[in-house]
Amino acid sequence: MWHFHKGDLSEDRAVGPIPDDLIAVDTFIMLGRRVPVDEVNVRRILADFDRLLPLYVYVETNTDRHSSPVPSELDFKPGCPSFVESTSRTLPEPTVEVALRHQQLQKELYKHLCQEAGRENVRVEQPLAFGVRVDAVVHQDGEYSFYELKVAPTAQSCIRAALGQLLEYAYWPATERASELIIVGEPELREDDSDYLRLLRQRFDLPLWYRRIDTDRSVLEKKS
Repeated sequence: MWHFHKGDLSEDRAVGPIPDDLIAVDTFIMLGRRVPVDEVNVRRILADFDRLLPLYVYVETNTDRHSSPVPSELDFKPGCPSFVESTSRTLPEPTVEVALRHQQLQKELYKHLCQEAGRENVRVEQPLAFGVRVDAVVHQDGEYSFYELKVAPTAQSCIRAALGQLLEYAYWPATERASELIIVGEPELREDDSDYLRLLRQRFDLPLWYRRIDTDRSVLEKKS
């Protein structure tokens, strides 16, 4: 993160809150990465632009966002994007591996959900009006099921990483977009994990479930 302000170019720094004195006309603030020219990956740049487009549209829309609620209805169009299968590394190797694995699992998840609900009822990377995307959405009988996929070593860590996102996707700021919230991961549920999800459903009435995806057996297990 860096900025250009009143003729001065700042030093690079870690991404963080924007100071009040930089919120001014003719101040340019940049968040991104620097890479050598021969390492520029055009497909990754275009994928980033595509991912950030809903946020850009939301910010640039000429509406009073303080008084206009974020709509609960989804602009649902079934389908699955074409994911990047490989990349030249400009990020640490584990980060790249997790990102590619996530895309592979999304494609596998899409296949299974299409088999269950029909291709016309499934969308991967469903945008929401406040600039985020749900990993997968199933639309049936007028209701939506939100799926959030995580690459992590345990089911507990998948649940921890996905829970906050699913709650925001479904209920922020004060609405209800989904009838089911489903965490998807590769690890098996342990007894403690199952007990935890059951407690959340009973105590807080959250429609929250976990489904294990197994690419070796090409199986998406039932929710539990």
